[in-house]
Amino acid sequence: MPKNELYLEPLNEAHLAQLLQWRNEVNNRKWMQNQVVIGMTEQMEWFRNIDSSNFQLFIIFHQEKPIGEIHLKNIDLKKGSAESGIMMDPEVKGTGMAFSASLLLLTYAFEELQLNDLFAKVNRENNEAKKYNQFLGFELVEERADLFDYYRLKKEDYPQIKEKLNLLTRF
Repeated sequence: MPKNELYLEPLNEAHLAQLLQWRNEVNNRKWMQNQVVIGMTEQMEWFRNIDSSNFQLFIIFHQEKPIGEIHLKNIDLKKGSAESGIMMDPEVKGTGMAFSASLLLLTYAFEELQLNDLFAKVNRENNEAKKYNQFLGFELVEERADLFDYYRLKKEDYPQIKEKLNLLTRF
C-alpha cells in the first residue's frame, strides 16, 4: 500500500499506548461516558476482555502514522446492526481524514458485514460530533435522559453518503 494511503488496521496490543493517549486526552475524554483518566493497567484489562464477535476496533493510519481509532461495537449480525464511533488524534482534527476513515468503516459495515443499520451514541453537548454524524447521514432516533442521544444511518442511505464522501476524500 502506498505510504500516502489512509487505511485501517485491527487493534492489537502494540497500539494500546497510543490509544490510551488519545483516550485520556482532555478534548476526547470530556465527551465520553467514563471521563476518568485511566492507566495502562486498565487499558490492558479492557483490551483482554474485548469480545471480538461484537466489537471491532481499528487504528486509522495515514502515511503509516496512527491518527485515530474507529470502531463497531454491539455488532448484531442477526439484527443487522452495530454502533459506530471514532476518535481522532487532536493533531489531525479538521483535516478531513475522519471522513476518509468513516467511508472505510461504512463500506466495511454495509458491504462486507451486510449490516442494515449503524447507530452512533453522541453526547448531546458535543455539537461537533452531532454535526459530523448528521453530515454522514445519521438521523436522530432517540434522545435519552443520560445526555447521550442515538443516531441511525440506514443501509439504504449509504450509496448517497458513499458518493458524497468519495468526492470529499481525495488525499
